[in-house]
Amino acid sequence: MTDPIDALKQVQDARAHMAERYTRGSWLYDLFYALLVGGLVATMALPMPYLLINETVLLVCLVILARWWRNRTGMWMSGVQPARARWVAIGIGGLMVVLTVLNLWWSHNGAELWAPVATGLAGVLMAFFGSRLWTSVYRRESGL
Repeated sequence: MTDPIDALKQVQDARAHMAERYTRGSWLYDLFYALLVGGLVATMALPMPYLLINETVLLVCLVILARWWRNRTGMWMSGVQPARARWVAIGIGGLMVVLTVLNLWWSHNGAELWAPVATGLAGVLMAFFGSRLWTSVYRRESGL
């Protein structure tokens, strides 16, 4: 039989290893994520077919980023667990929807040039700091 103290020590060591592996360089993931999400917001005002091309390229890049992060860390967090981290993810998504609607509205009402730039930059900033907040909440809630 395994000694309970040794088993607990192994669990603690595994958690510490996971936390270190997940957070090392996470700012780099957050930066690329934020740039891609800001790009998704900014390009919504483009005419067809440029909108479709740009959105497709950016979404494919998000998938590549997610796979790279999963391969690098050995884990993938979907954003839906634990509950408080889920609400942060929903909040980030809600902010991106608001920015996208503002971009479309301003762009179709005479602000064709500055609206995509302003909403895209706001999207980058909100996605970056939102992602940092999500990581912090996730670590706290999951005990990492």
